[in-house]
Amino acid sequence: IVYKTTPQDKLSEDFKTKLQKGDFDGVMFFSSETAKIFCNLLKKEAMESSTKNLYAFCLSNKIAKTIKNYGFKATIYPKNPTMVAIIKLLVTFRF
Repeated sequence: IVYKTTPQDKLSEDFKTKLQKGDFDGVMFFSSETAKIFCNLLKKEAMESSTKNLYAFCLSNKIAKTIKNYGFKATIYPKNPTMVAIIKLLVTFRF
């Protein structure tokens, strides 16, 4: 096993407070599974509308397709699904 995803069952209070205050510009997703887990946690906490203020930075188009209906401000992904490409995209992105 290269890595294992261990889903959390709730968002931390600190994260929820910061999200409500607008402290985050975006979130990064490295797999479809983690993207779904994050979106489901937002729904569970009745915070799914907070995605409208967040950019979703995805490692690949496949991941972006997974979250296309969750209402993110924009879904951004590099042409090539590599760590170097997503980091370059983040460094050059204009919020």
